[in-house]
Amino acid sequence: MKHSYLSDFGKNEWIEYCADEVRIVNDFRKVSFNYDYPLTRDFVVIMFCISGKLSITIDENDYTVRKGQVLFLLPSNSVTKHSYSADLDTRSLLFSVSILENNILLRRKLWDSMYYLLRNPVQTLSQDSIRILWHYHSIATAKIGSRDTSYRHEVVNHLVRSLIYEFLLLVEEISPDELPDSRQIHQQQSDDLHRRFLLLLVSSRGRVRRVSQFADKLCVTPDQLTVAVRTVSGRTPMDWINENTIKLIKDDLLYSAKPIKEIADDLDFPSLSFFGKYVKQHTGYSPRQLRERHGEQA
Repeated sequence: MKHSYLSDFGKNEWIEYCADEVRIVNDFRKVSFNYDYPLTRDFVVIMFCISGKLSITIDENDYTVRKGQVLFLLPSNSVTKHSYSADLDTRSLLFSVSILENNILLRRKLWDSMYYLLRNPVQTLSQDSIRILWHYHSIATAKIGSRDTSYRHEVVNHLVRSLIYEFLLLVEEISPDELPDSRQIHQQQSDDLHRRFLLLLVSSRGRVRRVSQFADKLCVTPDQLTVAVRTVSGRTPMDWINENTIKLIKDDLLYSAKPIKEIADDLDFPSLSFFGKYVKQHTGYSPRQLRERHGEQA
């Protein structure tokens, strides 16, 4: 699997703004996804389509992004291919997951919106919504171009955070009935712990697979983590861990030519034998059988 890092996007003519955790990109075509295997990132992407069309495959589902629509990509979304029309014009915001984890204290409804966007990455916005978001972008770019450098980064970073909030609030209005039901969730502590666990799971890239390891990083006991995650999602941490790991393994097996042993090593499995047993336990097939079946169906 190919990994793309926010640090890969340094200062150049097609990046309007470059800070530690934020990039504002004026040409999405430069954010290349042209690989023969899935691409994952350590950052979030929000892309606004001004004109033209983008076709993109995300988590094996095909999407088309047109004028007035927004593409939202979380690090756990894997992209296998994309193409675009010659007149594609976009504005994109790239930002570190740590902005969500450390600097934006998401309330329950906003986290539900993030969960919804993970499975519905393309959204159509109203003209009023577009004007609001564009207003934030205009202010940010005006400040970026200002000769006054006093607090410029601080102002732009706060504007970016405000834009993220606005976008997530708009998503709440798009399809509130489809957002996960949170009526049975009573404890804010469980909610927060579940949110931090999922963000940590995404950033682990399949290399951490024990509940105790996540619990240690979150400064709780494994039992506390299990109760919190089950209360909020109805699933155990191990369910989430296995689902994430198998998804990453399938991406590498089906879309790359990497040797199976290399895939196992990349994901820190102790041995090739253990890796094979893990894959068969969760898919019903050995790694080689999964790859062969995909080749036959292609």
